[in-house]
Amino acid sequence: MYDSPPIIYWTLYEAGDYRSGLVPMTPASFLHPLELQRMEEVRLRLRRDAFLIGRWAAKALLKRTQPAMQHLPLCRVFLGGDVNGLMDLTTDRQTVSGCLAISTSGRQAFCAVTYRDDLPLGASLEHIHPRADSFLVDYFTRLEIQELRGYPAAVQNAWMALGWSVKAAVLTALGTELRVEAREIVVSIPNLLAAKNPMQAWLPVELISAPGGGDGWKVMWQLRGEYIFTIAVWMGKSAIFQPVIKEVTLPEEA
Repeated sequence: MYDSPPIIYWTLYEAGDYRSGLVPMTPASFLHPLELQRMEEVRLRLRRDAFLIGRWAAKALLKRTQPAMQHLPLCRVFLGGDVNGLMDLTTDRQTVSGCLAISTSGRQAFCAVTYRDDLPLGASLEHIHPRADSFLVDYFTRLEIQELRGYPAAVQNAWMALGWSVKAAVLTALGTELRVEAREIVVSIPNLLAAKNPMQAWLPVELISAPGGGDGWKVMWQLRGEYIFTIAVWMGKSAIFQPVIKEVTLPEEA
């Protein structure tokens, strides 16, 4: 059980218009040789772009917040797996424990990390846009759809983006070992109309039900422009604490 609020660091990286100058370094200068090999195996350009943006943003975030990485070239750091959930972070000196999540959308990458491997963490970045009714039926319960329909039509696209972002973040935190359907995670978003706050504070989401029990999760979100950012963390019995969420501004080069 935690005796103090855990710290979660996060950052947002945005590539230039039309992905010009996609990342501020050449791939070979920040990707580990094994990551370069994996990138070469990705055929679709959009997936390659997402891989590059996500890896660079994550490593830049880690370098700014993890002492073990401060004096290491990024190409000597290997992020294994899909880099969601428990972090497989290895340098040529040591293995660093923690939980890292990366989410990309368009030319943006959203990353969050905590240096505790007993704190499952998920992050999700979603663009607000119209979605088909079939999307609602596939991923949301009747109770959620009823709440959605209670909002003005102009707000419903934002509700769907946020609802899906919450579910995606929780599913990421759960990892791939546990098979969970999106409709097993039931959300309630009573404060959506208060999203446009000038202080850009993190707002809570209520989980009516989720694996482990809704009360054991802390889920926070922000709205910035046409994008919604969500962080979900499993706290269990330590949910009496509110995580400390710290934004990290990335330099032009890590």
